[in-house]
Amino acid sequence: PRPKPGEEGHDPFEWDSDDEEDAESTERPTTRSQSSGDPPTNGTTATQPEKTVTVAPIISEDRLKTFTTTLARVFRDERVLSLSKVRLTSAINSAMGGEPFDAGETAAALGQLTDTNRVMVADDIVFLI
Repeated sequence: PRPKPGEEGHDPFEWDSDDEEDAESTERPTTRSQSSGDPPTNGTTATQPEKTVTVAPIISEDRLKTFTTTLARVFRDERVLSLSKVRLTSAINSAMGGEPFDAGETAAALGQLTDTNRVMVADDIVFLI
């Protein structure tokens, strides 16, 4: 006979069909969870998640040129290669004599400048490339 657990000579890694029968008797019954295809049982109806459409902000060519020129001037005057987005936006808006850039225009301008590899934005910091 094979040694029992705790006895000398017992090998916990030894496998034989008796162990399989013991394992079957100690298994707990499994329950089936409700699949997504089953209708809800609490009387409510399932709804589809709403789809949100994100509209990319738009900036005109003239405003983009003004933003780009002012951005370059701010980086040059500050003598830095990176600024926080908040500080850069306020510096650009204060340096401009006209209508300030709103958040959408700023995002669009920085997006286009990122696409053309003129700036890089990471963690709300704008890096001049």
